[in-house]
Amino acid sequence: MKKILYISTSDPEDKSSGGAQRSRFLYQALRAQGEVYTIIPVSMPSLERVDEDRKIEWICLDRRHTFRWALQRLFNRCFPLLVCPFYARNLPDRLRRDGDFDCVVVRYTQWASYFAAWRIAPLLIDIDDSPIEFYDTVMAPRCRSGLKRSLNRWLLQRWCRWIYRKATGGWIANADQVGAIEGIKLKYLPNLAMPAPEGFTFDWEKENFLLTVGYLGYAPNYEGVDQFIEESWPLLHAAKPELSYYVVGKDCPAELKEKWSSVAGVKVLGFVDDLEALYESCLMTVAPVYSGSGTCIKVIESLLRGRICVAAPFALRGIDRMHIQDANGLCEASSSEAFIAKIASYCEQPEQLKMHESNARVFATSHFAYQQFEDAVADVLIS
Repeated sequence: MKKILYISTSDPEDKSSGGAQRSRFLYQALRAQGEVYTIIPVSMPSLERVDEDRKIEWICLDRRHTFRWALQRLFNRCFPLLVCPFYARNLPDRLRRDGDFDCVVVRYTQWASYFAAWRIAPLLIDIDDSPIEFYDTVMAPRCRSGLKRSLNRWLLQRWCRWIYRKATGGWIANADQVGAIEGIKLKYLPNLAMPAPEGFTFDWEKENFLLTVGYLGYAPNYEGVDQFIEESWPLLHAAKPELSYYVVGKDCPAELKEKWSSVAGVKVLGFVDDLEALYESCLMTVAPVYSGSGTCIKVIESLLRGRICVAAPFALRGIDRMHIQDANGLCEASSSEAFIAKIASYCEQPEQLKMHESNARVFATSHFAYQQFEDAVADVLIS
């Protein structure tokens, strides 16, 4: 039985966000292959603790107000996304002894560097979100200087290659990027969503509201919602005044919450205790995501609950193009006009909506199954 060190960013029991759900599924898949010891980085020594029963330890390597701490902060201010192993020497000796672990599995490229995980055991990285894709779609457009933008991207590419060459393999959530990332042998590991809970009513009587779900502290999510409300919603609501638009997710910027709440038909609900009740009664979901990285777990979550998703092309990245069809519940909308047309069409054709809802659930269940996820993890661990 393999002895695996797993460096995660969240408790394996956490399922409150898409990233946490992927960490949870990966933890389960690793446990099927061996004995798993988990490290979760925390920002302050006061947050350190140990769960001996689950073999989980929360560790703080940072030493605030030291030279290395100041250097890392300065480095990140100049070169966003780059993380250097300034704190790796603070890793407890018991985690640095050669031969203690058969491999170390790390969530995200940045944490592999932070822990200098290749010094612990053969390294496997769950890249999940490509740092370069995130930089290109989120950070580069905000950089006014073309020279600085090019320099940051060049350094990020070099840094990624440096990290990946130290790894023996890994996984990525976007199938299109498996062969595009240099320096590491990757396998496609699809994002999964938590299945509908027992007792979920798929044929619940619909109410006239659209639903968007996502973490609203993340710029690509709140910027996409803002664009939808500005460009698509006014015309859609004018044509279909009976419709409402519910926005769900925690940590929404206060100024945007106030702005959206003042728009007729828009309700900003923030965090909700019973998300499943909203999925049961919503007409359909909307995913106006135009930047970021990885794949959009909330699209899959919607399909698994038998709710079609009208989504921007970027929100559907990582899904095979041949499967992106209205009939599968994956309704691509490449413009504000397309969002309006797709949503209005389904409002006027309830029978077609019902048929596509059924197809969506079948499609998601067959293409985003946990067993496929576990097999992909096992393939990399065994090879």
